[in-house]
Amino acid sequence: MHALLITIGDEILLGNIVNSNAAFIGRELARHGIFIAENLTVGDKADAISHAIEQGMGRYEVVISTGGLGPTEDDITKNEIARYFGKSLTVHEPWLNRLRKRYEKANRTLGRRNRDQALIPEGAEVLENPNGTAPGLILEKGRRIFFALPGVPCEMKWLILNRVIPRLQDRASGSVIRHRMLLTTGIPESTVAKMLEPITRRNQEFSLAFLPSSIGVRLRLTVYHRPESEAVSILSDGEKCIRELVGHAMYGVDDETLSGIVGSALITQQKRIAVAESCTGGLIGHWLTETPGSSVYFDRAATTYSNQSKIDLLDVAPGTIEKYGAVSKETAQEMAAGIRKRSMADIGLSVTGIAGPTGGTPEKPIGLVYIGLSAADRETVDRFLFRGGRSEIKIRSAQAALDMVRKYLLLTSYDPNLP
Repeated sequence: MHALLITIGDEILLGNIVNSNAAFIGRELARHGIFIAENLTVGDKADAISHAIEQGMGRYEVVISTGGLGPTEDDITKNEIARYFGKSLTVHEPWLNRLRKRYEKANRTLGRRNRDQALIPEGAEVLENPNGTAPGLILEKGRRIFFALPGVPCEMKWLILNRVIPRLQDRASGSVIRHRMLLTTGIPESTVAKMLEPITRRNQEFSLAFLPSSIGVRLRLTVYHRPESEAVSILSDGEKCIRELVGHAMYGVDDETLSGIVGSALITQQKRIAVAESCTGGLIGHWLTETPGSSVYFDRAATTYSNQSKIDLLDVAPGTIEKYGAVSKETAQEMAAGIRKRSMADIGLSVTGIAGPTGGTPEKPIGLVYIGLSAADRETVDRFLFRGGRSEIKIRSAQAALDMVRKYLLLTSYDPNLP
């Protein structure tokens, strides 16, 4: 089953808000075999909304709109829906009574604009919206069905999950669309693509998309229009093949995070970690503590930005900084060892580098980062040269640091050059 999604609002076209509704709707519908074939974003203009509705109802079995159902002058979606279906707007008394009770309970006066939210196209089915004052609507024309939903995310999500999907499941063929996201880090997109050539050349079972970002390359596997059990089997086989090809560069699946995986490994091995950060400014500590219960394995983080703080808090020798500089293999190693000794943690992790946009030299350019790890059985420092702006270099550095810990904890033979 194919659908058109119409997202309505000048604020989206102007970039004032991100269209997160489209991502949520596409993902949830796909779970039930409904594919968003086209996504239109239009402003709060009558002709644009009318044209989008006409286009969708002429081409797709399902059309879903979000936005434009509120009480303000620019909320004109209902008018254009009524015009397309040849209906007049009439008061829906049950919804009007609901609005009255809601406002009375809040000791507020129900004004004209809010009363107008009880106006619906004649004959439309009203969908309960427990989170707001604008109802969802359903109208049908032949074999085609139109859903109008509020644009407020919490209202839209409830209606999609509790009203739209159950209604569409009655029409679905039993086939599904299933995704699986495989997460890699430490290798560029071109390298991943080269590794996966054996799959991309012969695979006919699933589609494979490469989604690069500052923390790595996500690989999205998609199976279209198969029975549930068959789709899951194809994705599992595809994941197995990809794991074999990309090796240790793959660290997780779907919503997993590198910090969460590191945390789980620390818990399993009953180890604690402490972090000394310079150029990342506390980002690693932030990521590690995003996981509930991280106090079990996370001891402390010291953001030692100045040279003196490295000396005072981490026992870095002044002579080391004078001779090699704050951004050096030697300083990174002493930072990692220092935080481990000061905290009595099992693992000390350090990061020092030049995030830019100033401070670089020909010998030590912007993006140069040293990451150190100190443990009872390991003292190591890796050198990196990251590209990008200041924020991107910080993110890449934090990701590389956590990946160093992951490999140390999970690989029996740790080689920093492993993909």
